[in-house]
Amino acid sequence: MSVQTYSTTINSGVNKIWRKVQGDVADGLNFKCEEWGLLDEMDDMGLAWSLREVTFPVDITEGGRLAQIPEAGYEGIPYTPNAEEVTLTPTHYNARFAASKLAMWVDKEGGDAQIEKQLKFQGMKAVDTMARGISDDFYGFSTSILALTDTDISGTTVTITLSAGYGLSGITSTSFIADKFRVNDRVAILDAGTYRVTGTVSSITSAAVMVLVLDAAFTTTTNSLQIVRANAVESTQTSYNRGLTGLLDICTSASVQGLSTTSIANWSVAYSDTASGRFSGNKIRLAKDAIANYGPNGAKPDVCFLSQGVYRDLILGERSSLVQNDAVALQLDGDVKSRGLQFFKSRRVPPGYAFVVDRKGFKKWQLLPKPGSKFSWADGKEQIDQSAMVFAIDLPIQTAVTSRKCFSYFSSQQES
Repeated sequence: MSVQTYSTTINSGVNKIWRKVQGDVADGLNFKCEEWGLLDEMDDMGLAWSLREVTFPVDITEGGRLAQIPEAGYEGIPYTPNAEEVTLTPTHYNARFAASKLAMWVDKEGGDAQIEKQLKFQGMKAVDTMARGISDDFYGFSTSILALTDTDISGTTVTITLSAGYGLSGITSTSFIADKFRVNDRVAILDAGTYRVTGTVSSITSAAVMVLVLDAAFTTTTNSLQIVRANAVESTQTSYNRGLTGLLDICTSASVQGLSTTSIANWSVAYSDTASGRFSGNKIRLAKDAIANYGPNGAKPDVCFLSQGVYRDLILGERSSLVQNDAVALQLDGDVKSRGLQFFKSRRVPPGYAFVVDRKGFKKWQLLPKPGSKFSWADGKEQIDQSAMVFAIDLPIQTAVTSRKCFSYFSSQQES
């Protein structure tokens, strides 16, 4: 008897009768931007929008010339100080994405072939991009400078080392600086505000080493070149001088919204401390007292923006004097509290910084509602020469300061 040999059929022999199973799109990264959500909590200035000029008066000059007169003497010299005037300049944030008409037709008529609707996914990514950019700008300057570089540059593909987050020499964390950029971002290099060249980010490391593919060969040995966004279709159009009036701008710049501390001393923060050291409850009390003393009537801080490292060190400092109710059950992840004050800790707060703020003096000036991620094909604009649809999200907005005395800040604070 002869027994025939055979082999068991494995998947490769019948794989075409099996389905390809694909799960839902999974989030592989934290795209959350707390500052984007904070915009909803800010009061709106309620000002009309003009494309010529928008100003509002602020009463920050104290009166004087109080007379003490003898019987039947001359009365005091009449005097009333004038209000000052500040100017708001809107920032127009815009992000776009495109999809082919073929994708539109398949979406409408081609059956259920998408794990997640392409239009929904693309819209969500565009909103994420806008939220990240505005959240970064929330702490920066109206110049919109994100970093500096002192690296010599020569050629079209160049490697540069970024420094000085937001253009400040005291912000040295390379991971913080690098987080302001993404691969495929377009950025421009400026020399003291003068445009030099635009390039595409090819790579960026946590050490803030960026590889740029420039639009044209560029050579320079100049120090402190400025890096700004340049994601418009026209390559020389940049974000320079088109940023929000961020917390660093409000707290550290001489001139804010067109008014300078050089001419008006009261157009300044209530308290500042740039000495290195540990952030503490006593420093918070100093900030609270200063804002209450010098801010508008009834001023009372309601939020403290601080870096995660400063917050961790604040907890560590308070724990050293903590008296435990139960010596056996020590809570390892306890928080700290300050009456009436919200601690807003975010990875986007510059390292070593804490800002104590009364939000009655810090408002938004917003023309359109925040964009959502729900798009329909009717929202797109048909390309003239291409079989494609282009979608845009827009947010004209600016932050508005009605009193700089509603702000106190601390820099060079210890982190853990």
